[in-house]
Amino acid sequence: MEREENIYKKKPCETRGLAECYRFYKDKVGRNGIGYRTYAKVCREFNIRMANKIITESFEFRLPYRLGFLRIKAIDQKIVIKDGKLDMTKNPIDWEATWAYWRELYPGINIKNAKNYADKPLIPHINEQTNGKLIK
Repeated sequence: MEREENIYKKKPCETRGLAECYRFYKDKVGRNGIGYRTYAKVCREFNIRMANKIITESFEFRLPYRLGFLRIKAIDQKIVIKDGKLDMTKNPIDWEATWAYWRELYPGINIKNAKNYADKPLIPHINEQTNGKLIK
């Protein structure tokens, strides 16, 4: 029974930066480990290469201990028209363009009284910088 109680008294290990990770590494490896500059250089190089691979090759990096994945996923944006109207449920809204258009249609509109205008048209975000793809 005493052994079980000791299990729950352990404090979780938190690392908040490169210096703390290095201290943790040094405690585990001892005197045979590499120096801080080399450790930092390896970590930074790994992060740069992994970020470039994720961005340029759509690489999916699987994190250990079932923590999930790091990835950038591009989804084709679909424009759907239902009953002669643009369906905006799946598309992001370009709020800057929408508010500019609303100010032309409804002079004096603002955030407080916008609810009073029914069926206001919404302008979809076209995502020109990503060739029309949604990034998730």
